[in-house]
Amino acid sequence: MSHKVTMHGAAGRMGRAIIGILDQASDATLHAAVEHAGASCLGSDPHVLAGKAPRGLAIGADLLAGLMGADVVIDFSLPTATEAVIAACRAARVPLVMGTTGLPPAQRAALGVLALELPVVFAPNYSQGVTALFHLAKRATELLGPEFQAEITEIHHRHKVDSPSGTAMRLAEVVAEAKGVALGEAGVYGREGQVGARTPDEI
Repeated sequence: MSHKVTMHGAAGRMGRAIIGILDQASDATLHAAVEHAGASCLGSDPHVLAGKAPRGLAIGADLLAGLMGADVVIDFSLPTATEAVIAACRAARVPLVMGTTGLPPAQRAALGVLALELPVVFAPNYSQGVTALFHLAKRATELLGPEFQAEITEIHHRHKVDSPSGTAMRLAEVVAEAKGVALGEAGVYGREGQVGARTPDEI
């Protein structure tokens, strides 16, 4: 059985990479490719954009239309599109795999509500190595105890648009949960100058 996948954020780095993978997959095919209205790639073949042979598809701007007949939608776009993605999934009854990062609390809560109605997978990073890192960071924090000091430093390519990244934020959440502190109170983002020593709970 071949699963029909709609790719939202088709022209982005991850979108093109996923389309390239789907091009070679035996159990999944690209059903539709969607980008925001006004994108210069609209009408282009998404497979060609991903460096593959043309397949006769065209990138569109209507997500709801792209979901009709799909088995799942994969979203790697921007937080500004998240509300529309949730609404379209709800209307079309299509499960969601969300990789968009930088979501504010309200949008993450909205994903949780959608997950009560439809299958939703949301992760700030889909790397197996990073997933293992989350587990290891949790265990290390538990083993080292409340006096353990945590600092997270990240470096990205110049195309990274959100900072801290979703990966760094999830890592901070994992450490805060293991320390038994609220990240909203313990999190400090950026240190410069004579700021003084870190408090025991500061992350």
